[in-house]
Amino acid sequence: MRRFLLINGPNLNALGNRQPELYGTTTLKEVESRCADLAREAGVQLLAFQSNHEGALIDFLQQQSGAAGAIMNPGGLAHTSVVLRDETSRHREGRAGLRARPSLAHRGDGVRGLCPPAPEGERVISTGEIKRGMTIELDGTLYQIVEFQHIKLGRGSAQMRMKLRNIRKGDLIEKTFQAGDRFQRARLDHRNVQYMYHDGSQYHFMDTATYDQLALEADQLGEAVSYLTDGMTVMLNEYEGEPIGVDLPASVVLTVKDTDLGLKGDTATGATKPATLETGLRVNVPLFVERGDKIKVDTRSGEYIERA
Repeated sequence: MRRFLLINGPNLNALGNRQPELYGTTTLKEVESRCADLAREAGVQLLAFQSNHEGALIDFLQQQSGAAGAIMNPGGLAHTSVVLRDETSRHREGRAGLRARPSLAHRGDGVRGLCPPAPEGERVISTGEIKRGMTIELDGTLYQIVEFQHIKLGRGSAQMRMKLRNIRKGDLIEKTFQAGDRFQRARLDHRNVQYMYHDGSQYHFMDTATYDQLALEADQLGEAVSYLTDGMTVMLNEYEGEPIGVDLPASVVLTVKDTDLGLKGDTATGATKPATLETGLRVNVPLFVERGDKIKVDTRSGEYIERA
């Protein structure tokens, strides 16, 4: 099933409540519901996303580069954010198979306003387009890119070394490729699911639209298990109808379960200490962080960002 995006930027979560005399009383939830109905009538899938943060919008656009099209209303960021504008323009050109059209989200023409799907050839990417978390197909096997590193050899050509996770088996391998090598990017379907609980090695989720429940093995989730908390909404990835993993938000808030006591007044610049979080994840945190504190962690690097 073809997948389209409905993206809304800053303050649009307040639609219907903020200055209704100017913007009307229709809420964002109602807009998303109407667009979802239009999508179903058209026989396509619609994935809705809203954030007040520029970085989250850019991350979402990059993560959803396999989408067939998009309705996008970035709000004031369309004029003030150079990075978002560049990312939107890049997708308009179709380099990643996604078309973005700012300011269509609330016109009511829904899926009919979307651009056509990207040609099959656009699923082929080169080493210069590789991003962490992408899913590629090698020799008929699906791999997720865990890490990659560009290597410049003394007299030879540049290379790229990748750490890859076998989507179905969960094992990690390392492979080296020549700069400019091309890869077949797997076309995935996506839907929002809510994490409920885990039982042994199985992690249980619920589809937020249909309320259907499903379970994934820890091997399928990989490092994502270190960031899942009850009630968290994540994006389920499916390949040819089979669930293969989830995409996390760029950052999550977790509670510090255990860490050494910091000394009062100890503010040494850059000094850190290890901490264990509620999910069992271990990160280095500044000395002032204490047990019970909530901190924001980058899910891509596993590093501390700030105290929440």
